[in-house]
Amino acid sequence: MRYTIAAKFRIGGNLRFLSHQETARLFHCALVRSRIKLIYSQGFNPRPRISLPLPRSVGLEGQAELMCALIEIDRENEIEDNVDIQQIRSRLERQLPQGCRLVSLELIKGKARFHPAAAVYEFELTGPALLEKTRLEAESRCIGNEHLFIERRIDEKGNTRVVDIGGYIKSVEFDSLKVAVTCGIEPSGTIRVDEILKLLGVDESMMLSGVKRTCIKWRTAVS
Repeated sequence: MRYTIAAKFRIGGNLRFLSHQETARLFHCALVRSRIKLIYSQGFNPRPRISLPLPRSVGLEGQAELMCALIEIDRENEIEDNVDIQQIRSRLERQLPQGCRLVSLELIKGKARFHPAAAVYEFELTGPALLEKTRLEAESRCIGNEHLFIERRIDEKGNTRVVDIGGYIKSVEFDSLKVAVTCGIEPSGTIRVDEILKLLGVDESMMLSGVKRTCIKWRTAVS
């Protein structure tokens, strides 16, 4: 019987510098070493049916990331159709490197598809003066602006195009020295982390640590 593993995980430390493809390979290796029976695509170059539905920028710490894998479990290994989720989680956890930790693991019968709807990005500033400056910048440029046009780099050659990212910023909240930006995600796209910082007038020297993606809201479909 086919199941989808939906594993929420945290990734930080040096592992936050892994690319999207490298993170997918990390989980591929961990699943294989865990002796979990992966399902592969057809054709001359079969690939494991593993996905990271919301790509993570290199250097971004993720506290609510999601990995999905399509697997097969023999019926004789089931007990009244109730698969031992804790056993699978324990086997997978032992194969993950330091800096990557499972938060939760769910098994869904059939093929599940996850589509991101919103994400929260947080960072901490170095002082109250910078916090007030950022708050004023947010009020003047982000909050309540239906249209906000920026120039976005689209390739390695430095080519750019003008895009409207105003509708993607849902809220900017302040708590002590922390700033939390909630961004909507549509099939047409979303706002990038570097674009958020640029709009708020924030650079690396103004932050105590890097940006973290702390929450992701998902839409789910099962077939």
